[in-house]
Amino acid sequence: MSMMLASVSDVFEARLVLDAEVDWVDLKNPRDGALGALDLEHVRMVVDLVDSSRPVSATIGSRWDLSKFTSSRLTRLAEAGVDYVKVGINARHVSDSLIVSLQTINGYKCGVIAVCIAEEPPRISDIARLAESGIAGIMLDTNEKAGRSLTELLDISELEAFVRAGREFGLLTGLAGRLRVEDVPIVKLAGPDYIGFRSALCPRGQRRSRCVPEAIARVREAMRTDTSTSKPHKDSEVA
Repeated sequence: MSMMLASVSDVFEARLVLDAEVDWVDLKNPRDGALGALDLEHVRMVVDLVDSSRPVSATIGSRWDLSKFTSSRLTRLAEAGVDYVKVGINARHVSDSLIVSLQTINGYKCGVIAVCIAEEPPRISDIARLAESGIAGIMLDTNEKAGRSLTELLDISELEAFVRAGREFGLLTGLAGRLRVEDVPIVKLAGPDYIGFRSALCPRGQRRSRCVPEAIARVREAMRTDTSTSKPHKDSEVA
């Protein structure tokens, strides 16, 4: 059963998703791009609120070049008590320097999740290379939040191949990217460890708006619905 990850921007939203029994709390600033970083004060407040009751992750900024980040940001997030940091990377260009950077930040007190651009998804060979760095997980997310959703960019066989490759190399797997309630049954069939939401939790799918209880409840119910009966899908390599 895939976990539901909800991206929130403050304590108010965190309380809403906790009340809805969401499995994973993710911290980001949706007004600053796909992986906008939330300020550390809000990070600490949400970590204290969650109180180790479920995983907490935080993004380090809406860039796809790890070299642009300073170690001080990662250190502070680790000290704030998050379980995972999410870093955006271009997985189609896995350089030696990227692997070294990932290995370096793996020394912090939290796991590293490499967020790959869904518009240019990694190949199985790219995932294998990333796994060598010691990261905890890998996920797909859309970079262009006014563009196509994950399910419009990739079909189910491609999503299944991504998840299967991540599992093969011992990685947590996640899928996200402007997903709607009606996308949930499709994405669940791919079997990721977690599915991430922001837009679907907000009125009219406007990710910069505040999350609202009724939207959160709709997604939560869809995540709880059994989708185990499905027709088989062809094998595919993530292209």
